Amino acid sequence: MSPEDTKLRALPVPGTTADIKARVNTWSDAGTVPTKRQKKWNQIEELFKQWQTRGLIPADDQPGPTEAHRKAVVEYENAEYLQQEKAWIKAGQPPRYGPAKNAMKKAEKRKVMVANLILYLKYTSQGLTNSLHVVAAEDMPVMEELGRKIEAELGRRQEELDKRQEELDRRLEELDRRMEELDRRMEAELIRGMEERRKADEAHNDIIEEKRKAVEAHNDIIAERQREEDKYQQLLAERRQEDVRFQDTMADRQRREQEEQITQRKRRTNYSTDYSNGQGDENDDSGNEQHYPGTCPKTKRTKTSAHTPPCH
Repeated sequence: MSPEDTKLRALPVPGTTADIKARVNTWSDAGTVPTKRQKKWNQIEELFKQWQTRGLIPADDQPGPTEAHRKAVVEYENAEYLQQEKAWIKAGQPPRYGPAKNAMKKAEKRKVMVANLILYLKYTSQGLTNSLHVVAAEDMPVMEELGRKIEAELGRRQEELDKRQEELDRRLEELDRRMEELDRRMEAELIRGMEERRKADEAHNDIIEEKRKAVEAHNDIIAERQREEDKYQQLLAERRQEDVRFQDTMADRQRREQEEQITQRKRRTNYSTDYSNGQGDENDDSGNEQHYPGTCPKTKRTKTSAHTPPCH
């Protein structure tokens, strides 16, 4: 069937290249909402997964995509992105957040997906894919030899991987052993440090206790000195009081003696000590006339009998 006859079909045969082209052209036009467009692209991706599982052998009546078709699809899919790009160039910087950033991301994703879609269709139609389902039957012996070589290479690499894994396990065991040794050393060092810290704390506490006792002894000495000082001050105050009383007593005694002397002079002026020629005693109350007659300067009396008036 010629490619011109495919244009007469109402609907393309499912799974053919024409069906893929129709889906791309139709679903690319469906709405301008990014969420709906992304949903349809997700459907296309699921369909591609199914065709890749089956092998996706294209029909011989469908031509491959042309450069004009690919250009039209890319330009149509990225119209929104191109318009936004012009706005970004005009603004001088691209947006970092917001709906414009989301639109740019989705437009870039659509552009890449369409390009991959067209390239995949091109390589599939030309037989350049690596899928085993597309390979011709006459190439199977070559593929079997290639499979054996690949299997041998995979076996060799698996052995090398096993050796590397064993080496890695050995190194991990060595590392675990070193870590255990390090843990033991750290634990011993930690215990030793804690013991030294405990001893240092005990010594520090002993020093603090000794200082406290010394301070208490010093305070006791100060208190004892204060008590001695208080006692001394009390004794000094008592001594001062006694001195005051002694001074009062002496003053009173002197006053009484003076009064007594004045009284004696008024009562016995005939034997005053001032005129006794050193023979009298001021403390003698007996009278000088009895022991030393004729010593009175006024009367020259030789007796102490009755008073006789002086002769003129």
